[in-house]
Amino acid sequence: MRAMTQLMIGQHQGKHGLADRNRADTDARIVPTLGQNICIRAVLIHRLSRRQDGTRCFHSKPCDDRLAGRDAAQYAPGLVGQLRSSVSLTKMLMYSVSLYRHLQVDNKPGFDEVGSLRVASSQERMEELKRQAGFARGVGLDAALLGPQETRELFPLMSLKDIEGALYLPSDGSARATILAGALLQTACQQGTTAYPYTRVRGIEVVNGRVQSVDTEQGRIRTEIVVVATGIWSPRIGRMVGISIPLIPMQHQWAMTEPLPEL
Repeated sequence: MRAMTQLMIGQHQGKHGLADRNRADTDARIVPTLGQNICIRAVLIHRLSRRQDGTRCFHSKPCDDRLAGRDAAQYAPGLVGQLRSSVSLTKMLMYSVSLYRHLQVDNKPGFDEVGSLRVASSQERMEELKRQAGFARGVGLDAALLGPQETRELFPLMSLKDIEGALYLPSDGSARATILAGALLQTACQQGTTAYPYTRVRGIEVVNGRVQSVDTEQGRIRTEIVVVATGIWSPRIGRMVGISIPLIPMQHQWAMTEPLPEL
């Protein structure tokens, strides 16, 4: 259950938070965010970066990389491909890469900008890659069409049998989820968020279809908004308010190898 029991709070205008042990309830305009993954930390820094008033940090356990997501995030493959079928999704991923380039913990970068290849093994697929290249350039994403030999220069292990070419996206890369999550949390705490790790959410009060408060092990928070990003535990949070969140955890295989000189 620990993956769902980190509570992070950003305060805008109120005077009291969970750290005020003399109050049973908080008296603050705050938004509880449930979860500890990279999504919730991105929500925190972007919400706080757009605030118009002061933000005050609750004093509880320190915000540092030790609170980084070390649950499912450490097993995430981390592949970041920016080109999608819609302009909005592509631009959102382009923005994500521009953010990830600057995130690090203890001088360890969270993103390796190694590029990606989309390979065509038929003329039809190559025509599709040409259309994708035009779309990418139209939204400002750097893309290049390569022939078979150019493709193998970037990936020497590749067999050129039936290869027509490839689409090369040089700014795609591989993300280290635990580093990115830790860096986002550090930034959010610097901007006024307080993290309460391993704090169980016991219930959510709803009246006439609207959230009234969140009950936690460290106190009750009056709020009209709750951000839920608890991964595979999200259906449990949904049941607290009588809604179904259609999320099913799936098992995947993964393997570890010795260092391979070819790679």
